[in-house]
Amino acid sequence: MDIVARHAQAQPDKVAVIDGEHRLTWRQYLEARNRLAHALSDLGLAAGEHVVLYAHNSLEVLLAGAAARALGLIPVPMNHRLTAEEVAYILDNADAAAVFVGDAFLGIADAVRGDAAKVRHWITTGAERRPWAHALEDLVAQGSPETVAEDPALGLGGSMIYTGGTTGRPKGAIRGAVDPQVTMRFLKALDLAEPHVHLAAGPLYHSAPGSFANTTLLFGGQVVVMRKFDAEEALHAIHTHRCTSTFMAPTLVKRIVDLPADVRARYDVSSMKVLVVAAAPCPMRVKEQAMEYFGPVFYEFYGSTELSVNTILRPEDVLRKPGSCGRVAPGIELAILDDQGQPVPVGEPGELYVRRYAGV
Repeated sequence: MDIVARHAQAQPDKVAVIDGEHRLTWRQYLEARNRLAHALSDLGLAAGEHVVLYAHNSLEVLLAGAAARALGLIPVPMNHRLTAEEVAYILDNADAAAVFVGDAFLGIADAVRGDAAKVRHWITTGAERRPWAHALEDLVAQGSPETVAEDPALGLGGSMIYTGGTTGRPKGAIRGAVDPQVTMRFLKALDLAEPHVHLAAGPLYHSAPGSFANTTLLFGGQVVVMRKFDAEEALHAIHTHRCTSTFMAPTLVKRIVDLPADVRARYDVSSMKVLVVAAAPCPMRVKEQAMEYFGPVFYEFYGSTELSVNTILRPEDVLRKPGSCGRVAPGIELAILDDQGQPVPVGEPGELYVRRYAGV
């Protein structure tokens, strides 16, 4: 069953997404998603094609991703810090058929579009318009509000996330479909398998912030979007909207705990139940101060773009096992092997191998 439609039927007037002063109830979110999905179909976009999301955090980015997945398209979030040459490379490498582009990136889009032969449609997500692009607002207005036919084989929909490119050019890790059962196991291990008020604090083009925002909506929760991270504004959002979960890279948590004590004291963060941290090793000092400020809600995981979550450190182990990366995540098999591919004795160094399922 269409998950968005199910929540819209059960709680039509409950707010699904908050972006500053802009809010959409579940009824409005469903209608906008349907209209945009039908409009994309009318443009000739078809299941299996790739659409790039090249915009800062916003309600429109979440809506574009939801409409794409409803149609069977593969959303490809793109890094904001790329040069024009790097943007052109990813558009070609990803076989992008369409690009949603925010106001801040229209200059680069204009510079590369002449050579982006595979891109058939450019779609602006902000206030600015371009003669060579459709406007998301116009597409939503034009599309049909009727239910979008779903393909059960697609599960929760696909995605294509590009790696950082630290050992060469970025590589796209594609997931044609996401198995709901696999996702559920990870979310249960992180105590996120329930409706949350989730603060989307990090850039949605990163795999984790985008994934946690989307899975919040999977459970009928509410997503509060931060367009740009600011430590005190994050606390204000938690205080105001009574946020119960968030994902942050260690540097964002550090910026919060490094705020003056009197600033942190202005905000009630007692609503927070799950603070998930990943993307880099988190200093023990930051973990300790975060646990002191937010309470025993600190969850840390290690993973990869290709395989997602590999290990999970829960709050009860954060202080008990300093330096630990946690326990193996559900459904994951880990092995430490030597250069010959043989298991090493306990206490000996080796290379970590991860298997998520047969062949991967």
